[in-house]
Parts: sequence; structure tokens; C-alpha cells
Amino acid sequence: MEAARAACRVGLLVAFVVSGCQRGGGEAEASRASASSAAPSASVAPVAPLPPPPVTSSNAAPSAAAPAPEPPFDSETVTAVIVWQKDDKAVGGFRSSWVERVADKPVVQGERPGILAVSSTSIWSLGTTTVKGCSQYTFDAEGQVVVRNGQPVRENPNMEMPELVRAEDGKRVAPWKDGHGYPTMGTQCESSLEEYSVGVRFEGGMGPFVVASVNTYAYHGGAHGIRGQNFVTIDLDRGVAVNLAPPEKDKAALAKAAAAGLEVEPKEVRPAGVVLLYGPRGAGLALYRFWASAPYVGGLGGNSYSNDFVVSSKSLPTELERHQKLPAWVVPHLNGKSLNVFMVPPARKASLRQQFDAAYSK
Repeated sequence: MEAARAACRVGLLVAFVVSGCQRGGGEAEASRASASSAAPSASVAPVAPLPPPPVTSSNAAPSAAAPAPEPPFDSETVTAVIVWQKDDKAVGGFRSSWVERVADKPVVQGERPGILAVSSTSIWSLGTTTVKGCSQYTFDAEGQVVVRNGQPVRENPNMEMPELVRAEDGKRVAPWKDGHGYPTMGTQCESSLEEYSVGVRFEGGMGPFVVASVNTYAYHGGAHGIRGQNFVTIDLDRGVAVNLAPPEKDKAALAKAAAAGLEVEPKEVRPAGVVLLYGPRGAGLALYRFWASAPYVGGLGGNSYSNDFVVSSKSLPTELERHQKLPAWVVPHLNGKSLNVFMVPPARKASLRQQFDAAYSK
């Protein structure tokens, strides 16, 4: 653990996961930042440290208008899906399979070692952009702060921030970054920072939506650092971050269940995001995340001063109504597990298969 921390401190700071570059109890804090007994393992897979070849703004394809989204489809007409299965060695912590209906059975027709998601018109893959991180202390191989002329030496280590990249035109989406690549959530680059780490972990998705968590750690001196966690839902059809909420009729019951789990009053509960996946019988599941304030010493949530609770529900956000149920032929492929599945629009099947085959081809 100390060796990994030292390596981070000499410049190998953030890839796609929270780095180990933390002070004191930071490692334990980071491990708790996304833990929840209510969430299945498929939704909390760590992101692998081996990203695909970086895609930078200098070599990305020029952004052009994508074809208009297809009209809503009936899931029973779907004959191909993309399935994420946990793989710690793959890009983004998952491998992607192209599964087709053959004689009314699911057959894997291709695999790619990374995250591939589908919107109404295109395949989206995972790329990176290298930016300079926040100024922080420099540490030697023994984990000690480097001092020169009586002052701590500071550095701005490189950060590789992930981006979702559209196959058709290279359009890039990264709602967790500002114009300079710094994270827009958690701490910013304050001059008082001594240690800092940030990471993006992909949690799942459904329909045209992909969900990721942004995890940060900041130490400004004193007894302990501060960890932060935010969940981001990306609408790939529009290329923007959105807020997905449960149907209005279910909000009160979900908040009441979360309050009971957190042992607080319902009025103290706040929504934290949603993770989307399909259950082992092909029904859509929404894992609604809630939080409530807690003292630092007792806070076990994604943020240092919070506790978290997840409520699993078959009541999906209204935007996902037509994705409520997988076609029956897909269910045997789930093998009794909850998985992330993206239905391929029938009218785009041929072109999206070509994009799938071309992804991560190098």
C-alpha cells in the first residue's frame, strides 16, 4: 500500500479510479466512499488502470451533427444488445459483448475489452485527455514531503481524465471536467491543498444513459482529509449530464425507506443519484441512492460527513419507460445475475455493429 502511495506521489496521480495518494486514513476512506450493502457487485466494479490509447482534442475527429435519433422502439423488436460484464482488467472495469438473437437464443457475436454504450444513433467508447492536476506537495520515495530552502516543494502532476467519445464524429462528453480538465465536483484547486486525488468510476447504465461516480480526496492539513462523491448521469442522445428522478408517485415511499435505513427523519434524506441495470429476469432496476448528514467520526458515506443508503426499485425514471423490460430472448444470457444491458435500436443495428467492431481495434 505504501509503495502504491509513493508511486502516486511522484506523478502517477489519477487514471480512472481514485488514486491511493491520500494521507493518514485516506485509503480506508476511499474504500468506503462507494460501499453500500444494497448495491450489487456489478454496479461498483473498480475501473482498470489500463486505458485505451489517449484521444486528445488535437487528433479527435471534428465534431459534426449526429443523425437524428430514431423514433421510440418496442423492446420486443430488438434483436441485438450490448452487455457490460465485470472485468477488472478491462477499460472502465467492464468488457462489452455484442449479443444477438439466433434461433430465439442469445449468442455472443463479438467482445471488446472496455466500455461501449449505445445511444439512439451511435456507439460511445472511452477515451482520455491528459491535463495538469492541482498543485500539491511533492513526496519522496519514503513518503516524506520534499523540502527546499525550508519550504515544501509543490508539483502539478499529470491527470488522465476519462471522456466518452462518439464513434461517428468524435464528439466528447465529460461532465465531471471544467474547461481545463479539472473536476467540477468535490474540491477545486485551492492554494491550501497539500494532497489531492480524483477519479471517475463507471457504475452502469440503461437506454441512452450512462452513470458514473466522481470520487475526490483533498487534504489541507490538520487531522484528516475530506473525501467526496457525486453521481453523474449522462444522456448520450443529447451529450449532456441530466438528473433522473423516480416517478413522482414513488418519491415519498422511496425517501421513507431510505430514512428508515439511515435512521433519520424523511425530511433529512437527500437524493444522491441513481444506478441503472437489469435484474436476473430482465426487469429494469433503479438503485436510488440517498444520503443524510453525519458527523465525520461516524460518516461512512461517499462524502466524509454523510451516511448513504440505496433503495432498489423496479419503478424506473419516466425517461426509461420503454426500456423497462428486456426482450425474453436476452434473459438466458443474464445467467441469474444483474447486468448492465443496452438495447440496440433495430434500425441502426448494421451501422452500430460496424462501430462496435471498430472500437478498441488497435
